Amino acid sequence: MRIFFDQPTKDFHMREISRIARLAQPSVINHLKALLKEEPLHLEVVRHGKQAIQRAQKGGVDLILLDVLLPDMNGFEICRLLKEMEETRNIQIMMVTSLSDMENKIKGLELGVDDYLLKPVYGKELKVRIKALLQKKAFLDNLTSNYNTALNCAITDNLTGLYNYAYFRHFLSLEAKRSARRKDPVSLLMIDLDDFKLVNDTLGHLVGDALLGELGELLTNASREVDFVARYGGEEFVIALPFTDAKGARTCAENIRRRIEDHSFNCLPSDVPKKITASIGVATFPWDASNVEELIHKADQALYQAKNQGKNCVRAYANGLEEL
Repeated sequence: MRIFFDQPTKDFHMREISRIARLAQPSVINHLKALLKEEPLHLEVVRHGKQAIQRAQKGGVDLILLDVLLPDMNGFEICRLLKEMEETRNIQIMMVTSLSDMENKIKGLELGVDDYLLKPVYGKELKVRIKALLQKKAFLDNLTSNYNTALNCAITDNLTGLYNYAYFRHFLSLEAKRSARRKDPVSLLMIDLDDFKLVNDTLGHLVGDALLGELGELLTNASREVDFVARYGGEEFVIALPFTDAKGARTCAENIRRRIEDHSFNCLPSDVPKKITASIGVATFPWDASNVEELIHKADQALYQAKNQGKNCVRAYANGLEEL
């Protein structure tokens, strides 16, 4: 059985719609309905534990009033499963039971039960406990939101929305370890916009920033889901290519170079050419380098050669520098 708060109330000091779910025998369900009928609550009922878990996973549930004895699984098992899942772990669980022995209470608390309510249930006590748990849920949701925001800021470049340099180094280090362990190559593309300083000097930094943001989106769309796209700094970008050998990396780099060359950058004013080109350096671990620092250095060397040989081209490092 689930009970959903239909709209915020002064009593509960909730800014968002609050929800409660409850699993119980019909007599208990009817009793709870009667106790809560004066509250602006929306009531929803399920009679099996699996149904409750499925409904909770859909989102929008703040509190579950849970009976210990259910047809398909006991309340302790339901609690354990809900608390293990990231999307449901903040849901408050109040166990409504006639079990008063300390062993079961301890078991429930170990599994994440947030509160106990012993039968018979009294209206005033129920409402006070519900209010406290909903306030706790709101606090946890706010804390989670703030944590996710802080985490996102720590690993993301705020201009392009791509991962930042620090997180790129962390990811590449993990990929290099995985590569060494499983004997799968990982390649690195280092991408630098050609003559970007001219854009900033003639069109201004706001246009330059917009161009970098548009390029970041282009690189993301041109990459696979397993690839790692990051802003390296300034007008330089990097793409880590897991499970990709030197030949595959060179092919990928040339595809990206062409997409940049063919792309019309909407952020550029109408009275200037909308074409931008990029130079790309390629290196592959473990063939070109034995560690992350060396891999970055080799890709940077290849990029430097691309710049010196006319720009708008790809150069790969493979036992020395070579042309695509």
